[in-house]
Amino acid sequence: MIRLDNERALLYPSMRSGENRLLVIDRQLNEVPADFGGLRGEIARIADNTLVMLHEDGCSVLDARAGGAIRKLSLIDVPPPDFTPDVAFLRALVDTCSGTYLKLNLSYDRFELDDRGYSGPTQVALLPDKRLAIAIARNSRFAVYDWRSDELSYVPLAGPRGNGDPQVRDGTLWMTAYDMFCRIDPVTMETRCSDVLQPAGVSRGRPVRQFIGVPEYVTGSGMWLIPRPYNGDVILVDGATLQPKSLLKTDGRPNRACVMDDGFLFISDHPTSEVRAFHMDQFAPFL
Repeated sequence: MIRLDNERALLYPSMRSGENRLLVIDRQLNEVPADFGGLRGEIARIADNTLVMLHEDGCSVLDARAGGAIRKLSLIDVPPPDFTPDVAFLRALVDTCSGTYLKLNLSYDRFELDDRGYSGPTQVALLPDKRLAIAIARNSRFAVYDWRSDELSYVPLAGPRGNGDPQVRDGTLWMTAYDMFCRIDPVTMETRCSDVLQPAGVSRGRPVRQFIGVPEYVTGSGMWLIPRPYNGDVILVDGATLQPKSLLKTDGRPNRACVMDDGFLFISDHPTSEVRAFHMDQFAPFL
């Protein structure tokens, strides 16, 4: 789920009724299909009402309002010295200021994987020094890629069940490690992980670890919303201590959160993409 402005969110992708489409949702939970000139692809948000999409025909900057302006970017083979990416995908780096993008050679066979066939790179974050932090499913390490030298290195991260949802906030890298939340220094790669935030379930009489949802930063607070699909709630975690401070019971299987400036919350479930509305005032102390 991607915040478009202070009133609406983009549900991406929506898997309702077996469909894979983009929906815009407002505060009354009205839903309308999002039409960006028929384009479909990976989306990143860089500002209110501004999106970047990597699609089959190339890469474009989009006005987030349905039917808004579309600016196609130019593909470059060799980045010039002043190429400064501000958006990263697993398959491309984008410099929206210069209006150019560079394709990346990051096929699965380049990675050292713990469990080939199931493991693989999934998501990326652009580090302050413009290297990429790459999350890898079912792997005990995440990757760091220097696109200038075409070199991959690895950082251990909290066990073999995989890592995901890398984000950079205030110069720090944040990432999930299946059922934990981690803070990583992007220079030294020193890592600190929370305790297990999503308690294990039971399958056939045996404990089974369960994953947390996608972290959402609460701007200006130093706090993170962490959905817990198997608890039916969202917890508010202190970024300094990585300890839960408060809890919002949502029921369902909350997986993604989207918070507005005034505390209004969209919560999206896994795997149905059902969306419900809440407010930060509804959180209670975590006991």
